[in-house]
Formats: sequence, structure tokens, C-alpha cells
Amino acid sequence: MTAFYRFMRIFAVIYARVCFKIKVNGIENFPKTGGIVLCANHQSINDVFLLGTVLKRQLHFMGKEELFKNPVAHWFFIKLGSFAVKRGKGDFAAIEFAEKIVKEEKVFAIFPEGTRSKTGEILRAKSGAAVVAAATKAPIVPVAIKYNNKNNRHCFTKATLSFGKPINTAKETELDLTNPAGGRKEIRKISSEIMDSIKTLYEQSN
Repeated sequence: MTAFYRFMRIFAVIYARVCFKIKVNGIENFPKTGGIVLCANHQSINDVFLLGTVLKRQLHFMGKEELFKNPVAHWFFIKLGSFAVKRGKGDFAAIEFAEKIVKEEKVFAIFPEGTRSKTGEILRAKSGAAVVAAATKAPIVPVAIKYNNKNNRHCFTKATLSFGKPINTAKETELDLTNPAGGRKEIRKISSEIMDSIKTLYEQSN
């Protein structure tokens, strides 16, 4: 964890603890070491703060490139260890960077749905998380974030974070990212498994 991330995490912890009643399930499923692909459902900007609060390892988030256009925001997010992705364009550079993070035994954090769910419904996953996990053979840790009040995900409500057991991708085949058809079946399988796990965790949360 970098000094800057550690410093900013202090403010995130204060904000999250003041604004939310946080409950955490299955935190023992989150590995303390090694490369990981952390996958969570996405309902609010507060999802980032909550994950950063309950986890003591630095999280390297993939975020939409629009967030990085402002020079100040760009500097801030880069300092936090985050990086941009061009959504819907097959951004191989972003995927390769995510793979590098995992191979360096760090935590790559991503919201597989690619956008926030306004209704709380678990959406279908984009391929990014599955591609990185299959290419690096890293375990995927699913986490469901559930707000007690669906009409208020911003402040003064209960937020439950439920971590599932790691999904093993080591047995999946090698992927050729330059070939559009390469590994497509495996990617769909992993993507479905990720969202099925998150959905189950979400439904079991209370």
C-alpha cells in the first residue's frame, strides 16, 4: 500500500464509518497476499469507499476514461493506483495493464457490470474481469454490496458487503486476446460464474 493511498484511506474510513452502518460477511475469503481479481456489483459511487474501508490491501480500480479527463482528477486517480479504460471499445492496453497489476501480486478491482445499476438488480458482466483472471490464472473474489435502503445509497443507511469464496481460474485454457474468437467460451463461462456468485451473495445478505 503506497503512502498516498494509506493517507487517503484514512478519510475514506472516516467518511464510510460516519455515513454508513457497515456489516461485513466472509472477509476471511479475501486473501491477504497474492494477485487477485476483485469483482463487485456496482450501485453507487460509495461502493469504492466501502471496499477501500473494509479491505486493508490497496485496490487498483479500473475506471471509465471520462473520470480521468480532468487533469487534477487524472493525477489523483493515478496516484491512488487506478487506471482508465475505454468502455465498449475493446481496450487491450487497459486489459494488459490490469494483467500486469495481478502478476505483480496486487489487487485488481473491477465492477464487471461496467456501469451502476440504478435498480439494484445484478446486471450481466462485461468480459474484462474474466479475461484478466483467465490470462493470469488468478483467483477471482466475488463481493456483493447491498444497501438496506434502495432509494438511498448515499448516506445514513446500512451497507452490507459479503465476500464469497475465491473462484479458481487456473484450469481455464490460455487466451489469445488478438483472436476475437479465442477463449470466448471460457470467458462467457467465467463471466457467468462471477455474476452468479455475486447474485447469490446479494440475495443472502441481510
